[in-house]
Amino acid sequence: MKVTGQSDGQYLYAVIACSEPREFTARGIGERGDVVHTVNYRRLAAVVSNSPNVEYESSRRNMMAHTFVLEEVMEQFDLLPVRFGTIAPAACSVEARLLAPRYQEFTELLEQMRGRIEVGLKAFWYEGAAVAEVVRENETIRRMRDALNGRRRKRTMSASALVRRSSTPWRRSARAMRRRFSLAFDRSFTRHGRTRS
Repeated sequence: MKVTGQSDGQYLYAVIACSEPREFTARGIGERGDVVHTVNYRRLAAVVSNSPNVEYESSRRNMMAHTFVLEEVMEQFDLLPVRFGTIAPAACSVEARLLAPRYQEFTELLEQMRGRIEVGLKAFWYEGAAVAEVVRENETIRRMRDALNGRRRKRTMSASALVRRSSTPWRRSARAMRRRFSLAFDRSFTRHGRTRS
């Protein structure tokens, strides 16, 4: 935690449709045991807890504290989640600078969110399987892959032929073999790496 001021502020978790003050059982971020409650304005409320004015690290412990509050609130209300680590200077600023000026916008957004939840999604894939699927579904890419594989086979066969030839009774010197291999390799490519037809 990086301290940015002396006095307590209000750590914000979410905005909900709620006209009456509420308290929740989950405890606030920062392991101080702060009560999670609402700051109300007309029919809206911000779900907050007292918090020192600090910059919270994105540690597992802090992220889970934030998430536990959201999960409890979601059991009873549709909500608009607030980004992790958002702290208002005081309860009056939550009302005056957040809820009052954006009252109509938040009311409409909460209506749109009715019956929905926020879900975090992580996707993992196996690169080989993903590439194979793209090649399988795209004819142009498949032809390009086949052309590249054909060139690799020719180079491998040329190298194999040179190795077999070097093992004949009239062996060549190591320098001659390297020169011969590099000439065979160079002849199959133009300046820009394309094969000659």
